[in-house]
Amino acid sequence: NISYGTLATINATPEEGYSFAGWIGAGIADPSALSTTVNMNQDRNVSALFNRILLKSILITENQENNWYKSNWFGIFYQSETGWCYHIELGWLVPDTIQNDSFWAWSPKLEWMWINSSTYTNSFAWMAKETNWIYFDFQNDFDNKIYSYQNGSWTNYSRD
Repeated sequence: NISYGTLATINATPEEGYSFAGWIGAGIADPSALSTTVNMNQDRNVSALFNRILLKSILITENQENNWYKSNWFGIFYQSETGWCYHIELGWLVPDTIQNDSFWAWSPKLEWMWINSSTYTNSFAWMAKETNWIYFDFQNDFDNKIYSYQNGSWTNYSRD
């Protein structure tokens, strides 16, 4: 219970994959601080704002043009503000749980996979539904293949 005229402490905790953008509302001491106070000298309505962390903001990228980017390890991809990416080899995916050199991503074709800088540069990704690694062979635009270590077999892969 907060008394009239006191300072109430407010804290913002972003979920994984999001960053704190700031507070909105009146009476906030520091709108850009994760933890700050609100002067309760009247009824207040304050909200914390969060932004989705996009691949383009954490991968070391080169801006190509029109929201296309090139990463030194992830390759060429388009990044929309909604979070969806179109990767030149993998097709559409939604990155989630992003860290500096790895991330989980959901693909309509491959479902959940873990992509890491040290493994992806060697054409590997971890597939959640297979609980095993897969190997990408994207050497030929017309004959892309994926090797499943769980099944011990190759399948053709079309990103579209």
